[in-house]
Amino acid sequence: MRPPPEEERSTFWRNVFIIAALHVALISGLWLYSLWKKESARGDAVTWLDGGGLLAGNQQSAEPTPEPEDTPQDEDTPTPAPAPEPMDTPQPQASQPPSL
Repeated sequence: MRPPPEEERSTFWRNVFIIAALHVALISGLWLYSLWKKESARGDAVTWLDGGGLLAGNQQSAEPTPEPEDTPQDEDTPTPAPAPEPMDTPQPQASQPPSL
């Protein structure tokens, strides 16, 4: 048995308001959480470096940089693959429509 139309409408609008209130509560909670995370992230403004990281760029090594060895271009260049031969595509054959 179906409820009267007035009861269906009231149930529908009650559900709409409940869902809207849940959405507002969820968005408000996410907004408050983002504000809380911003405040806690401000305390971590220290950047740590390792001990020799700043001096490594100023020091020059006593050993000269080795020259790269010359390699022939033939070894680095791969041989191209042969072009594939075109295949013959069979023509479709007409079929008779089924008889009714």
